[in-house]
Parts: sequence; structure tokens; C-alpha cells
Amino acid sequence: MNKNILILLIFTAITTVLSIRIGIISNTMFIAATATQILLNMTCTQCTCIGLMSSAVGWNCMIINNTCYLIQNYSSNDTGLIRTDNGTFFFQQYPLEPLITTTTIVGFFFKCQPPFFE
Repeated sequence: MNKNILILLIFTAITTVLSIRIGIISNTMFIAATATQILLNMTCTQCTCIGLMSSAVGWNCMIINNTCYLIQNYSSNDTGLIRTDNGTFFFQQYPLEPLITTTTIVGFFFKCQPPFFE
């Protein structure tokens, strides 16, 4: 029984968990003055992986047409949030403008690994 405890302790010491908070606002899209990158045929999970790896401050996932809009930074020229039935706005950094809508921070786990395009 001591060997099992030792193995568990070694496994626990070696395993590192990386956690990143991502804000999500459903039925919303953030209209930026310039979208850094527009990706087609992307799931929201793939869009989130690309957004995190490219250090985007936010990204829109359009569910109906599987489109991902990456936003590298916000500007005073941005239109801001608009309501849409088929989109979700994800963000690492909250937009600078005051928001009227409520936000929910949720946690979900997935593994980011290529290939992103299937």
C-alpha cells in the first residue's frame, strides 16, 4: 500500500494544470474596427484554441456558419457589442467600453492540438 501512495505523490508532483479564465457572452458579437483574422470552418473549441495561442484579446464564434473572428486589441473606433442569435463572444480581456449585458465566467476543459482544420 505504501507503493501506491508513493506513486500517487510522484504523479501529483509531476502533473501541472494550466487554467485560463475565458469570459463568454452568448447571443452577442463584438464588432471591432479591424478583425485581425477571419477563419472559416472552425468550431468554437478550435476558435478558442487559435484565439488563446495567438494571444487574441477576444474572438467571435459564429455558430451558424462556423466562422471565427479573432480580435487582437480593442480600439476607440470599435462598434462594440451587438446582439445576434447565432454568435458567442469570448474574451480574455474585457472590452474597454461599459457593457450593459451581464457576463458569465465559465470553465470548460479541452485540449488544443493540431490539426485545427479538418
